Amino acid sequence: MFGSASTTVFLIAFTILLGAGVTFVSMLNLFVSRGDVNERLQTYAVIPDAATTRSEGRHRNRWARLRLRVNNLLSFFTSEELTLQLLTANWPITESEFLLIRFWSIFGGFLLGWLLFRSPLSGIGLAVLAFITPGFILQRAILTRRTKFERQLVDVLVLLSNSVRAGYSLLQAIDVVVREMQSPASDEFRRVRREVGLGLPLSQALQNLNDRMQNDDLYLVVTAVTINTHAGGCDPHHPRTRAFVC
Repeated sequence: MFGSASTTVFLIAFTILLGAGVTFVSMLNLFVSRGDVNERLQTYAVIPDAATTRSEGRHRNRWARLRLRVNNLLSFFTSEELTLQLLTANWPITESEFLLIRFWSIFGGFLLGWLLFRSPLSGIGLAVLAFITPGFILQRAILTRRTKFERQLVDVLVLLSNSVRAGYSLLQAIDVVVREMQSPASDEFRRVRREVGLGLPLSQALQNLNDRMQNDDLYLVVTAVTINTHAGGCDPHHPRTRAFVC
């Protein structure tokens, strides 16, 4: 019986440490920018040692496999709504990793409250606050990003319309938006372009964009493009399409 209890405690401790490690990596992915200019310049300016490169590659592959396994284990607890929220906020973490961050926030809040105030009720209060905080930060990030996109939308539509009038196809006009506009508009239309490149219909890719941004003006544009595409009045791949003006 003692051996069985020891094994159970060991498995629980191992699971906690594993979850803590994955959560730590997820937090790094969320808060550390992977597009640093100096890092990219160093990559092209310095020729790395072959052994070092192989070692770093194996290390990254191990972490990638570990994250994939944990994400597969926790995929049962995820939802499409959470997936959409993370995409809208443009957070580079998975749904499972967000759930792990929330879990460890609750655990840490409870432990901190209990240790500081010597009362489990204080721990429960901090745990509830820790449960609310990640969701609040996520919703705040979504609202901020949607507001920025809404402010850019008029310029985006003008740029799309002018590009189409100049003879570009709708997909080429989207490429112009990706090049000329700043984030979040450039990021969102880059995602549209990527989805189309992977075989998704343009109307569906634009509908996904509208689901993320939740904007009434964008909804009218997406509806117009969808109707014209299905009715055959405008071909988004044709050089002389008038999808945004017809």
